[in-house]
Amino acid sequence: MRSIIELECFRGPLEVLLSLVQSEELSLTRIRLVEILDQVMADLELLNDLNESGDVLIVLSTLLELKSKLMLPGEVNLQQEIEALKEDL
Repeated sequence: MRSIIELECFRGPLEVLLSLVQSEELSLTRIRLVEILDQVMADLELLNDLNESGDVLIVLSTLLELKSKLMLPGEVNLQQEIEALKEDL
């Protein structure tokens, strides 16, 4: 899926957004995930390819998990969290 996500701080494919977050070039604290969900849900309804839909859902769930950990009290090592998520996939 190469749909373009348009946010105040980012415009581009969802996969690129995840890459920027993982490399810490873009802070998840600047991103409202609900905006991404709104934009992606319309595209998912049009998809007939379950593999592609699954890929999108994995990226979205990864962003959601990372952001939820950032919002909890205490320090979070984003790189360690990203590495743990990569191992799970």
